[in-house]
Amino acid sequence: MHDVVVVGGGGAGLAAAAEAAGLGRRVILLEKGQRLGGSTAWSVGSISASNTPQQRAAGIVDHPDAHFEDLETLAGSMANRDNRLLRRLLVDNITDTMAWLEKAGLVFVGPNPEPPHRLPRMHNVLPNSRAFPEISGCFAGSAASKSSCKRWPMKSSWRAGAPSEFAREAMPAETRKSSWHEAV
Repeated sequence: MHDVVVVGGGGAGLAAAAEAAGLGRRVILLEKGQRLGGSTAWSVGSISASNTPQQRAAGIVDHPDAHFEDLETLAGSMANRDNRLLRRLLVDNITDTMAWLEKAGLVFVGPNPEPPHRLPRMHNVLPNSRAFPEISGCFAGSAASKSSCKRWPMKSSWRAGAPSEFAREAMPAETRKSSWHEAV
């Protein structure tokens, strides 16, 4: 018996499964593909965010309101099709989302310039976009796979534009190939 059924093992599904499992819920995650990750794994692996620790460490003073304005500029002629409420939700919560991802074990490098944004806001995950599905698949995985999952020991020495050092211990291949994952 499961308390939560999550359909889709992309970034959003994995985050939902991990959060529910972290709250003590029995979760089943259904994924049609052979690998977890969905379109998140196909992405560049960057997040545009304002008021981040990385920005502050680089001396960049940023605010969600400026980010909101710049996203409209980025949309250009498509701005009239933009959902302003969702954009507001994004800019007001992205810093907390990045903190949650970092707590899960991800490391971001940046911020880097991202025209037409007025300030450097692009934060890239290391080593690439596959990092999120692999880490979250590990902490949302089955009890059997959880025991064999290893955190990626990563040392971050970031500053604006500087690469971070990282080392990765891969999750077992059988966990990555599984078409469903059950968290207990």
